[in-house]
Amino acid sequence: DAFSWREASTAMMADNFFLRSWNIFFPEVSWTGPDPSYQGRELQVISYITALLYAVFGWDDTWGRLVAIAFGVWGVFALHRLIARLWDEAHAH
Repeated sequence: DAFSWREASTAMMADNFFLRSWNIFFPEVSWTGPDPSYQGRELQVISYITALLYAVFGWDDTWGRLVAIAFGVWGVFALHRLIARLWDEAHAH
């Protein structure tokens, strides 16, 4: 889409984990030049898992998308189970 800066930034962080440093507490982007450009963001779990998949299977955009889909499906399931515990199955559905 036209406003995909967040997706591009997340992909850059995964790429920099894979190519530069595996330290999950210092995510980097590439738009500030050759020096390390650390970003103060939330813990980059999706980017880090994507970088691990890059290391195992090679670089491909598909890995980042699959990780995001897996976390999305897990989130829907977790929300369903939480509502079922708090109220009942009918409310969860």
